[in-house]
Amino acid sequence: MTHPKLFFILGCQRSGTTLMRYILESHSQISCIDEYRGYSLLQTSELLNQELQKNSHKKYIGFKLPRITEQLLNSILTDVDIDFHAINNFKNTQLIFMVRNIFDVVSSMKTLIDQNNMWIKTWPEKWLTFWMEKNPTLMNEYELEIDYWKNSKQKNVVAAAIMWKIKTLSLQKYKKEQMNVLPVSYEDLVINKINTIHHVLDFLDLSWEDSVLSHEKASHVEVDEHGIGIGNNDSTKPIFTKSVNKYSQILTDDEISEITKIVPENQKLISDLIGTKNSEQ
Repeated sequence: MTHPKLFFILGCQRSGTTLMRYILESHSQISCIDEYRGYSLLQTSELLNQELQKNSHKKYIGFKLPRITEQLLNSILTDVDIDFHAINNFKNTQLIFMVRNIFDVVSSMKTLIDQNNMWIKTWPEKWLTFWMEKNPTLMNEYELEIDYWKNSKQKNVVAAAIMWKIKTLSLQKYKKEQMNVLPVSYEDLVINKINTIHHVLDFLDLSWEDSVLSHEKASHVEVDEHGIGIGNNDSTKPIFTKSVNKYSQILTDDEISEITKIVPENQKLISDLIGTKNSEQ
């Protein structure tokens, strides 16, 4: 029996990983797994094999996995919040890596409500503290940023900016290791959607299907009865551009200043990571 191949959708939380999942799930040759099921499948070979067999009629199974974005060079994959420990047998897996403007990412974290709390007030500092204890070698690379966070009056925002930086800069490491990774700008995805999705499908060696331009009409897994998935992402909404550069309506001047201290040249960094100038739009 032929099994589908795996690919991962990576990127910092709020960088468009769910949108990419919805789009690709609309292709007839792709099944996608979101975070509700994905981590448990990856740490249990029996469950993963069952999923592969169930989807033997597809060419790919895509896993959306922002929690392990920075971990693909580690021997063990884990997470601060969920019971997840998996042997990393996935270094040869194709990676679609979402990159989004740091200011829009942090503002999206600020507006996301999770269990009656702003996501930004709960998760970035918890995540950062976890990795300071779990992986001091990684944290030593960001010693200056962490020192700044410890003394900041905007600790939530600075922790979120460091989270974005560590996760997003892992793309550099993957490219250096010549891993099979495709960087995708969120801004390109929503502004130049046809060309960008074509590029993604070419990476997966799949032919074009018009259905990928109207994911809101497709049936999606791991959404509620209203089509809402993890992170309150609405699968019934089409691709739109209104979230690009929306941060100025959400972040204060002080918050923008603190983020700039952590990532002083956001647009240049993104352009270098993506390998084009398109992200400066």
